[in-house]
Amino acid sequence: KDIQEFVQNCCLTVAKKLYYGVDEANAHNVRAINYILTDGGALSYKGGGPPTIEIGFDMNYITSFSASHSDAAAADEVYGVLCHEICHGYQREPQGAGAYDGSSEFYGYIEGMADLARLLTGGFNPVRKPSTGGSWTSGYCTTAFFYLWINNTISNTFLKDLNKTALTINPWS
Repeated sequence: KDIQEFVQNCCLTVAKKLYYGVDEANAHNVRAINYILTDGGALSYKGGGPPTIEIGFDMNYITSFSASHSDAAAADEVYGVLCHEICHGYQREPQGAGAYDGSSEFYGYIEGMADLARLLTGGFNPVRKPSTGGSWTSGYCTTAFFYLWINNTISNTFLKDLNKTALTINPWS
């Protein structure tokens, strides 16, 4: 696969996890992704907003990870990180839920949802397991594994439903 097909496949996979249909996903209006390789800084990030987003990925991380893992594991890791960042491009943002501060409901929603998308699509390599403690507002894996539990035990459409709440609940809680 070339990089464009790789990214398009990830976009389609993530959009199917976040939305009930094509029209709903298209209404979010992501039209272009600028994918750049960086030299240091954050492992990966999503910048900007629809219609054009930017995703950066640290080459130092990729090089280091690839040196200590198989090619298949490295490809899985790149895909998993991409799924997380693509989710940020496609997910809706809750209103009135605090700031991106590491502990607010907004933060838990944003990072937990992106890591849940990663768990449901590209996963983690090496595999991560849930741990005890923390709060659903902790974000990343802590929130993602809580969301995954809800997805697996209460509603297998949880990610789509959670994403939709950003349109219907204000202030979001």
